[in-house]
Amino acid sequence: MKILVADDSRVMRQIVIRTLRQAGYDDHDIVEAEDGRDAYDKVQAENPDLVLSDWNMPNMTGLECLQALRSAGSGVPFGFVTSEGRRRCARRPPTPARCSSSPSRSPRTPSPSTWTG
Repeated sequence: MKILVADDSRVMRQIVIRTLRQAGYDDHDIVEAEDGRDAYDKVQAENPDLVLSDWNMPNMTGLECLQALRSAGSGVPFGFVTSEGRRRCARRPPTPARCSSSPSRSPRTPSPSTWTG
């Protein structure tokens, strides 16, 4: 199995790769991409079995990469791994507008309307 990990942060790519290896994927080929455009090109060239991508990257976001791949006919399984903590990103598929404007409550912080006591 070949897994492509796309993130503009080299440190985050290494964290994802280390986590995959610790989870038992140590015998799988792992390919790295430094942004969405690089990920798109590497999917075409490397034919991975899975893509794990950050949402927000320069040149092409993860969502834009996924949309471009689907438009090109690629059905590669695609998942998002991100350090974004904004509620609007966690509830629905991300868009640059939802994930890059003013911050909101963390997904782990309950809304006051859900507090009991």
